[in-house]
Amino acid sequence: MGHLDVLEHGSLTYDIQGVSRALTHQLVRHRLASFSQQSQRYVKVTRGFGYIKPPKIGDAKIEVDVKGIKLNLSFEDVVDICRQVEEGYLKLGIPSEDARFIRVGGAVTNIVITANPREYLHIFSLRCAKDAQWEIQDICYAMLSLAKLVAPTIFESLPESKNDTYIKERMEKIDEILEPIRKRFEEAKRGELIAVPLDTLPLHHPVEAHIRKIL
Repeated sequence: MGHLDVLEHGSLTYDIQGVSRALTHQLVRHRLASFSQQSQRYVKVTRGFGYIKPPKIGDAKIEVDVKGIKLNLSFEDVVDICRQVEEGYLKLGIPSEDARFIRVGGAVTNIVITANPREYLHIFSLRCAKDAQWEIQDICYAMLSLAKLVAPTIFESLPESKNDTYIKERMEKIDEILEPIRKRFEEAKRGELIAVPLDTLPLHHPVEAHIRKIL
């Protein structure tokens, strides 16, 4: 009926894993949401530490000059160098809160976000738009898919982007994806984790989405 204030009494919580710090820096700008993010100070860096690589970078190598020595480095090379330097600082006894300064913005992190449906409608309207940064756009489409499954009426459309063809086409695709899953979600037992396949949704990189039945 258009009375969006009543949506502020509900909440949705997402556990977002394996995203870049570049993404979370954007996400936390939505100040009406609450966040709990993995610490870079207390979580140790290891050789298995992950990172997010922008698809457009590909296999490109860039020539850099290190004290007169020319090196051709890939994205992976730079990430690994930063990781080795951080590990080296830690071995020298440098506090982790200082050693982490060398870590790249693409280093993966985990974050939990809770907000009310009205705020999510605003977030999705901004972050699902065509000009939104590719990683947060993909993640928000995954979040929107789960929101549409648990609250289809509220997330039937995005009020701030009703005339956005880019969003509209993807919303329709999400509805197609969810159609065979709705019955399974309704019949699921409490605590069951259900996968929502997004492989047919035109995203920039692979994203997995799951929803847990809690009622």
